[in-house]
Amino acid sequence: MGIRRKQWSRGVSIIGAAYTPFGDVLETPAIKGMTYRELLSWASLEALESAGITAKDVDSLLVANFVAEGIKSESINAVAAEWLGLQNKPSVKFETACSSGANGLRLAGSLIASGLDDIVLVTGVEVTQSGIDDDLYKYRKQPAARIRIDPTLRVDFVRHGFDQAYFLPIAGDIAGGLTAFPMLAYAKKYGLSIDQVDEALCAAAISVRRNAARNPRAYVRKEYKDIAEEAGFSNVMDYMRSPKNPWVSWPIRASGCYLTVDGAAALVVCAAEDAKKYTKTPVDLVGVGTAAGLPYEADPLNIVSEQSSFKQAYAMADLNPQEIEYLAVHDCFIHQHITVSEMAGYFEPGEAWRAMIEGRTAFDGDKPINTHGGCSSMGNTFDASGIAEIAEAVLQMRGECGQRQIAVPPKCAVTHALGSGTNFGVTVLRRRG
Repeated sequence: MGIRRKQWSRGVSIIGAAYTPFGDVLETPAIKGMTYRELLSWASLEALESAGITAKDVDSLLVANFVAEGIKSESINAVAAEWLGLQNKPSVKFETACSSGANGLRLAGSLIASGLDDIVLVTGVEVTQSGIDDDLYKYRKQPAARIRIDPTLRVDFVRHGFDQAYFLPIAGDIAGGLTAFPMLAYAKKYGLSIDQVDEALCAAAISVRRNAARNPRAYVRKEYKDIAEEAGFSNVMDYMRSPKNPWVSWPIRASGCYLTVDGAAALVVCAAEDAKKYTKTPVDLVGVGTAAGLPYEADPLNIVSEQSSFKQAYAMADLNPQEIEYLAVHDCFIHQHITVSEMAGYFEPGEAWRAMIEGRTAFDGDKPINTHGGCSSMGNTFDASGIAEIAEAVLQMRGECGQRQIAVPPKCAVTHALGSGTNFGVTVLRRRG
């Protein structure tokens, strides 16, 4: 049975987009000492400013969050409303981990399409690497008094996306099911050697780091060619395929794995007929698809829920994949540049691995992917990342990305997200003007 085409009863547009620097609130200078409150406020107020409005113009607030204070989760929508001056407006916390951007836009679009709201602020924030020091302040919590969280606990955050009573623990699945198995299945399907796979994955990491080097808000910005030179290598690929860049989950190396970071992102959504009141270049949300379910059954390349998200979004937008000029992939693991870009129709089946080697997916290539730097360089901050990936697409379409700007701002972009292993989201964006 095919996917039935569904559309908004009232057009929906994105008029504001922003994200904070990504990093570590214990160390990264731009965000050092900040709590989730400051991070969320930064992204939200910047998004409102980019839309040319203030908090008083917002009808509803949607806040995405997975782990508000390290290992503690709170009803932070009320805190956000206080900090943003939205105390007397409807607000709600929601989350589907890294796919919260697509789900948030689906909720915001539904509020607008129904006529209940005209402007909705969708924001997300995470502080994943540190928590409040309860032992130091037992009776009065001090938000800025933080201690480092044991990295093994961060695996627990993701693990709860799976039904632990009836499914393999994520500790086993994340190393195989979400990384090694899909890429090995791809290699088998298209007759690639492991050397070819390794070269393609390393090349994808090099390209996305080139993007991050031109993004002042990315967590890691040093290009691999410079790292290789400092390590005594005359050729960057020799460095990438050396023990300096070790296997993490064969055939995925350290350069292809996400970095857990802190940060926030926000989007301002309004009725399409009003969009040009606020911006000369509104970005219309013409398609959105979301689904949840186990990663796959027998075939690692056949992720049914992920495919369903693409089909829903494309049907809603009446999209021909040949229209896509920019693709955002939630690349927790770098092989998704290959497998997901082909699932999206951005590349023909069996073509993407060679495109990686040719450097076509960098910001200055003909098939750009993740110009902000992706999860391996920009960093992954769970719920906020899914929103930031959409924000980057909007900023590219508006021509506001500085040194990493695509030469001709895209007219059509698709964003993809994978949240906690079992939530998927896809959006289709079209620029007006």
